[in-house]
Amino acid sequence: MSTKQSEVFAALASGGLEIFAAISSGRPNRVVDYIRSYPREALPKLCSTKSYGWHDVGYSFVLPDRIIGETISGEAVLFDGDEAAAPKYASKGTLKDWQDNVASIALCSNRITFFTCIAFAAPLARIVSEPSGGFHLVGDSSLGKSSALRALCSVFASAASDGESGEMASWRATDNGLEAFCQSHSDLPMICDEIGQADGRNIGKVLYMIGNESGKRRMTKGLQNKAAASWRLLLASSGEVSAEEFAKRYGVKVDDGINVRLVNIEVTNDNGSGIFDKVPEGETPKGLADKLRQYTESRYYGTAGPEFLQHLVADIKENGLEAFTKNLENGLTEFQKTVNSDTDPMVGRVARRFALVAVAGELAIQYGVLPWKQRAAWEAAQVCFQVWRKGFRSKEDQAADLIRCVLEFHQSNRERFDEVTVLSTGDDIRRSTKDKLLGVIVIKQ
Repeated sequence: MSTKQSEVFAALASGGLEIFAAISSGRPNRVVDYIRSYPREALPKLCSTKSYGWHDVGYSFVLPDRIIGETISGEAVLFDGDEAAAPKYASKGTLKDWQDNVASIALCSNRITFFTCIAFAAPLARIVSEPSGGFHLVGDSSLGKSSALRALCSVFASAASDGESGEMASWRATDNGLEAFCQSHSDLPMICDEIGQADGRNIGKVLYMIGNESGKRRMTKGLQNKAAASWRLLLASSGEVSAEEFAKRYGVKVDDGINVRLVNIEVTNDNGSGIFDKVPEGETPKGLADKLRQYTESRYYGTAGPEFLQHLVADIKENGLEAFTKNLENGLTEFQKTVNSDTDPMVGRVARRFALVAVAGELAIQYGVLPWKQRAAWEAAQVCFQVWRKGFRSKEDQAADLIRCVLEFHQSNRERFDEVTVLSTGDDIRRSTKDKLLGVIVIKQ
């Protein structure tokens, strides 16, 4: 501790305190004496953190521009990390502005509705121990995939993609510093548009690293172990092809797990409106997409996310984390029962992730953050899950495909098979012989 008045003044002034005192060698160190004699028990206690996201899970959440809540013991939280790596969160307009414009357009599309809810699901993932994972919109260009990402992005930030004022990042932006990018978005949504801009040779490794929630261990200059970067997040992505197909273009083989870590939700133009399921009278799909882009980039953004977190922290403080988590888990279980009857564990994992987004959206509706009717988020999540399930081939599906292939081959080449019919009694067998026998088909009656 310094006892020199000039040093104390310098430290206080550098911290922002305005001091009006003339320093002279003949005067007593009144400021120093006052600080030294001030009772420590009267000083407010602060708890510092170097990470964004949950500091004390359920009670204090750290955003780049504010800290919501306090520790469970009542201490205020102070961010003491690297602000240069912070997400580019900011706000413009009011929450009602965002609700009347962005959220209302989102309801015109199940996929945009669903992706908007991902922003509210990310802070809940750690509470229910849901691992990091992602959702990937797949479809031809100009179908509106980026519209869904912009709506999601606007929950916490501008959807500008200039790399300076907004959070609408591309896969190319993650080439360098991916670990830091993930860590700065812990408990938050991470957006990566246009997977075609990624490195197809490493896309599988990148997705597994994101899902594993930690970076590489490194050494400091003093040869000391440096703490590895860690995170918990939900990834939102888009592209004209799936991550699996993209890797194959580079001759890289990936396993089935890649389609579980980043699940594909197809966007088609079967209805002539691209990503939009309905278009209000007097509007066009392009007009809606243009409005959404303008609103989310420069007019209405960054208000819904902090408002949701304020309600979330207050809810947990009032009812307790245990009770809140139990209710959340009940909602996840209920949703999974409505969409998933598979025994495949991969399908179960994905169904739970969809369930988290559905429940988060309903919670945001309950809090008054989303201006939608109840079950709107739930139903959009059900639609998007079924789209994913239709395109995902589980191990059971692959086995059924193999059996179907064999049976279809037999049906189209019946004359080349010796057919054996086995009755249920097992004692009456009728056999027909052919000149050329390729195999035997056994039919139980």
